Amino acid sequence: MKLSQNKETLDQIAPLVEYAFLKNNDIREDPNFLSRYNHSMGFGEYKDNHLASYIMVNEFKNEKLQETLIVFNREKTDSAFRNLLDAFISTNFLIPAQWDKDPSRNEKGVLVFEPNTQFQLSLIQNDKGDSFFPVFSSMDQLKKWDQDSEIHSLVMTYNQYMPFVKMALNQIHGIVIDPFGANVLLDCNLLVELDKNRGSQVSENPIHKGDSLKLRDPISSVTELQRAICEFGDSHPDILSIYLKERIVKDQPSHWFLVVDMINDDKQTIQDLGNFCTPVSYGKGFEFMFGSMELAKKIMADTIPTYVKITK
Repeated sequence: MKLSQNKETLDQIAPLVEYAFLKNNDIREDPNFLSRYNHSMGFGEYKDNHLASYIMVNEFKNEKLQETLIVFNREKTDSAFRNLLDAFISTNFLIPAQWDKDPSRNEKGVLVFEPNTQFQLSLIQNDKGDSFFPVFSSMDQLKKWDQDSEIHSLVMTYNQYMPFVKMALNQIHGIVIDPFGANVLLDCNLLVELDKNRGSQVSENPIHKGDSLKLRDPISSVTELQRAICEFGDSHPDILSIYLKERIVKDQPSHWFLVVDMINDDKQTIQDLGNFCTPVSYGKGFEFMFGSMELAKKIMADTIPTYVKITK
């Protein structure tokens, strides 16, 4: 049976692993084991409410990112590159790193680092001596770079990763995804522009006649984002309805395009909506349009609203 990854399971796994590998130390405090455990699935059998056997399937794999890497290397098109960027900013990936303080594990089995822990991300160099941060889509890809079974690595989101990139802009040329596989480079200028376009501050960005505005319905499930939109709408009396679309922009990852129909157009409410929805944005940025605009009225006429105020 598949085991839950929590503190209770880890407490039962520990003596089995320590016995099997003749470990004298408490592996629950071993950062190397915890790193592998955190990237794995566990299977075992219980007898009399005690874990009697344990198998670790130690494979992190980001299939969405891997698929977009394959398509991009095959097609080399703007569309394929945009899909690759979408996958990069909206999923998790493996980052090889070192840290100076061993983490603990909370009641849910999640690694917790002390606030003052110092992290150092690993670097890789090309033939010219240029340095890059390596990013890996799976543990298999990471092992191609370093066969050492004691690899330290972290599973990170784009939002967790970018602060490290920003701090190292003067030291690196960019990042390389799966350097011994797909080997896709993203340079610093692109990464900075990506992050700038995903900023949380609302600013005016007028759409002029002739500008391209390519919108589509979300192509995957966005239940948490839709739930957040509805919750925000219910708590703001001025909001009448909200329409969720996805905007496609050439040479950029897609982002959410929300039409907000209000009694009185208010920029601060839009700002608050963006901040409220960012934790469930699936890594994408936001663009907003007031429902009072003529273009917005056309979009609303052709779109099923995500949220509609119900008056009693």
